[in-house]
Amino acid sequence: MKRRFLSIRYNAILHLATMFLAIIIIVFFAMRIFAFRGAEKLDKDQAILQVQRIIDGIIFTTEHMKLTASDWSQWDETFEYVEGTNPTYIEENLYLEAFESIDIDAVMIYNLSNVLIHHVLFDFDAETLSLIPSSMLENIETL
Repeated sequence: MKRRFLSIRYNAILHLATMFLAIIIIVFFAMRIFAFRGAEKLDKDQAILQVQRIIDGIIFTTEHMKLTASDWSQWDETFEYVEGTNPTYIEENLYLEAFESIDIDAVMIYNLSNVLIHHVLFDFDAETLSLIPSSMLENIETL
């Protein structure tokens, strides 16, 4: 029985190729494990950061609205309009440029008995003023 031996050159190439292939496979799986875990954590952290930015924006907008409502409610002109003694209040204060400057798109004015006496909606796209639709008023008033 004759044994056939591989040449040293062929044997060395086979061992080196096997070793490089094994190293590549190990590096590939190590990168998948560590890199993807890091990427998932980074994505999760970014999502949490974006949600926090949205929450901060909502809080800022709410505080801005509260301050504006508080400022407007304390004006003598607003009080006089609610009492019925300032009929020019709407024309003098609720115009397009005022809505743009304070970044508010709707105003509802109630009297001391919680009765809605005036409401207006500003459409930023069309730059027009209109009455707030009754369906929207119903939804707002149920809050």
